[in-house]
Amino acid sequence: MKKSFLFVIVFASSMAFAVQKNPLIRTCNILQGEFVVANSSNDQIGFCRFGKAMVGALDLMLFNNKETITQSINNYMKNQTSCEPQGTIETMIIAGGGDSLQICTYPDGSLIELGTLIKGSNSADNSKLNTALGL
Repeated sequence: MKKSFLFVIVFASSMAFAVQKNPLIRTCNILQGEFVVANSSNDQIGFCRFGKAMVGALDLMLFNNKETITQSINNYMKNQTSCEPQGTIETMIIAGGGDSLQICTYPDGSLIELGTLIKGSNSADNSKLNTALGL
């Protein structure tokens, strides 16, 4: 019993350390989002969820670090409510058997959940994402 309890403490501590070492997860957490992983047809993708809104975790980190404004965030901030013609729609599944997502993917590799894009920055559903983006 003592060994398994100790293992749980050590495992939980090492997981917390690993999470804080990942800059995508750390940025998402600092901005009060929830880091989630989705499975695409050929990869696993990190997203940051803010209530009902979701954006690519890499896109958010690049924006937050003032490195670049990706197409996904730029189009969201411009209230462009359609993925096309710049992007394409792909279905992804939240890892662990979760929900199916419709994701708008752009040529620069950036991603945003289609409902987030369609609702736009004026939607109350996206208010937490707006706060994270400083809008």
